[in-house]
Amino acid sequence: MASEIETSNQTWRIIAASVCGSSHERDQQPGQDSFCWNILTENILVAAVADGASSAELGGIGATIAVQAVTKILTAFKVVNSLASTLDNANELMTEVFQHARLKVEQEAVHLKVDLRQLATTLIVVIATQQEVIASQIGDGGAVARDTDGTLFSLTVPDNGEYANETTFLTAPYAMTKLQTKAWHGKIAQIALFSDGLQRLALTKPTYSPHVPFFNPMLRFAAEADNIESANTILEDFLRSPRVRNRTDDDATLLLASLNR
Repeated sequence: MASEIETSNQTWRIIAASVCGSSHERDQQPGQDSFCWNILTENILVAAVADGASSAELGGIGATIAVQAVTKILTAFKVVNSLASTLDNANELMTEVFQHARLKVEQEAVHLKVDLRQLATTLIVVIATQQEVIASQIGDGGAVARDTDGTLFSLTVPDNGEYANETTFLTAPYAMTKLQTKAWHGKIAQIALFSDGLQRLALTKPTYSPHVPFFNPMLRFAAEADNIESANTILEDFLRSPRVRNRTDDDATLLLASLNR
């Protein structure tokens, strides 16, 4: 879902889609991924992607609550100009943002009268200007960026546990100890956020570096798209294609942000 754009002088172009995984479709379950983004004053991009836990009955609700909470609080902060001159400042900002998202999920659990674990979700958040990016994450999935020289690099990496399909969720008691944050300074061109369902296509193990054959055409498509609505549909069709479905049966979400310089 996308919130309203607050500035008419927009420099960011956003293309995003989320599809239900084939495993959930077979079980007649809804998708549990969610995304949200906004462009604030000073052309600051705020974007979030979350993946509700497959083992959590209401994980999709938790994911939606989390991404909406992030977008709303960062919009309220009215972040302008330099986001965080040091990594310590970035950690402080993102800790507050993630704690707020967790609180909103906790409040929803109380409202629904369910255990917090039933709303378990991962969360990835990016805040970006033309020359600065802050990225934070709890759980799996990831965020990748491309600078104006064409170099691709990972902003965050998946938090995968000792066992397959194991990760940390925002709702875990120890979640904030697993928060990873990166502050990057330079001339940014594009950013991509993606859920766990695309990890096998998007990242190269064991370093979790961006898989260039995946990202190059995706980012080129995002940069060259003229019609955003049509591009969103094309991206959704791609996420449902055999190329993706043959590699994963999980929900798949991809958000592509391109900076028009």
